[in-house]
Amino acid sequence: MIYLFFLFSSCCYLSVLRKYSDIHNVTKLLGFSFPIILFWFLLIGGQYGVGTDYFSYMFHFMDNGGYFERKGDYLFATFVKFCNYIGMGGQGIFFALSLIWIIILLYVMQRIVGSKNIYIYFFVFVVYSGVFHNQMNIIRQYSAVYLLTLGVCFLYQKRYLFSIVLFVAMCFVHSSSIALIPFIFIVYLFLSRVKKRFWLYMYVVCSIYFSIFFSIDFVVVFIPYFNQYADYLKGDGIEAVDLMGRVTKYIYIPLVLYSIHLFPRMNLNEFQKQFFVTGICAYSLKLAVLSMSLIGRLGRYYEILACIPIVFLLIHLKNHSRGSRFILILLYLFLPYFMKVVFFAVREYTYNSVFFN
Repeated sequence: MIYLFFLFSSCCYLSVLRKYSDIHNVTKLLGFSFPIILFWFLLIGGQYGVGTDYFSYMFHFMDNGGYFERKGDYLFATFVKFCNYIGMGGQGIFFALSLIWIIILLYVMQRIVGSKNIYIYFFVFVVYSGVFHNQMNIIRQYSAVYLLTLGVCFLYQKRYLFSIVLFVAMCFVHSSSIALIPFIFIVYLFLSRVKKRFWLYMYVVCSIYFSIFFSIDFVVVFIPYFNQYADYLKGDGIEAVDLMGRVTKYIYIPLVLYSIHLFPRMNLNEFQKQFFVTGICAYSLKLAVLSMSLIGRLGRYYEILACIPIVFLLIHLKNHSRGSRFILILLYLFLPYFMKVVFFAVREYTYNSVFFN
């Protein structure tokens, strides 16, 4: 129930920001958002035994980054060493990461949708993306996810130097993320500039095809180039995702298609249009690699960006007095999440805290 309380209290508080239209700099935004930052900091940073990797990470944190260096994640190892050096080792590293994540998230949401609509983005982020829960279990990869998302935000702001620095940093936080670099620039240079609905529909349709017929043989060719995943060839780490695992992702396809249908009516500026198309690309790439558990991990990098089409859909419905549709879609998103955290809570959807132990 702590997750539901966090979701509703955060969205209610962030909705207050609708009254303020002048929150354009990050300092003011973080000042207004302090209660949410504190709640996130205590909840995510104070996790205990959540998921399957908590104790493994705690052990490697005590190793002062040695394990992460051997994996090629040199920047993450340096971060661990720095935290240990200043006396924030062990659990303190979870707190430090949680603070970095929430600051990045609030900045990105404010830049894309503005302060008046942050609460909608935050709601979709929690109930739809899976990032909020998975980040407590997959620490390095989701640290790279946040850097990727911020890097894309800077890229569309034409702050190229900051963007490149973040993309490089991402590769040394989780080395497998280097595989994303070509996709980032393909999307930026080509795909995000194509704003005709036909091609947006085709992105999604092609991704559905790949999610069904993607070949394991293709993955086997490339895994040896990523040392941290080579051991998966010896076991069952590249097994296909079962039908139920796919269906739980396919149920959101109608919302994405509906957002494409309404895209020309959304009155987005060019910056937002680029983000909308990027969100469709992100969703399509995430869906395309759904078919196998290992390769599907690459799809996690796009999860924050993949929220954007649904966020803009909700904003459009709210702004054009489509209250019934707005509420219906909120429920459509919320009910599966409610079932996960209340009736079928396992792994990262359960919660325990260091404050209770």
